[in-house]
Amino acid sequence: MSLYHPDPSLSRRFGLIQASFSQSEGLPFAEVLPEEEIQQAFANEEVDFAQEEDQIYNPGLTVWAFLSQILHKDEQRSCVVAVSRVLVLLLALGREPCSKSTGAYCKARAKLPETVLERLAVDEARGCEKQSPQEWLWPGPHVKLIDGTTCSMPATEQNQAVNR
Repeated sequence: MSLYHPDPSLSRRFGLIQASFSQSEGLPFAEVLPEEEIQQAFANEEVDFAQEEDQIYNPGLTVWAFLSQILHKDEQRSCVVAVSRVLVLLLALGREPCSKSTGAYCKARAKLPETVLERLAVDEARGCEKQSPQEWLWPGPHVKLIDGTTCSMPATEQNQAVNR
């Protein structure tokens, strides 16, 4: 018997948060993940692409398009839809629309190093934690949860020798 009882209103609340990101003025996530932070993370890793005026998919826009893919599901998660969101954003900002082709976006997304994405995620998580009221925290030390269902520790001779 599972001790976990999903709250049906939780997905509805997440949907509201997701919609607020998708419908914000300007670039989605700009308040949570400012372009300056993205630029700094890329500069720290010495990653530089799409710096010319006519190149659409610079690091900031590519990260935001990728995040919009992650937050959506099913067909709304496709590269075609991500490019459509970028196209609509460019039109809303009064800029020339980009091509509907996904090639440039997919190439730019492939240039997103995992190290930069990890750094951005960790930095944002730390920022959220710092802003959390103390009463939200479990009394005493911070609680760390680890899901070990994907870990494997075979009972090899070497592993057994460590535990003797």
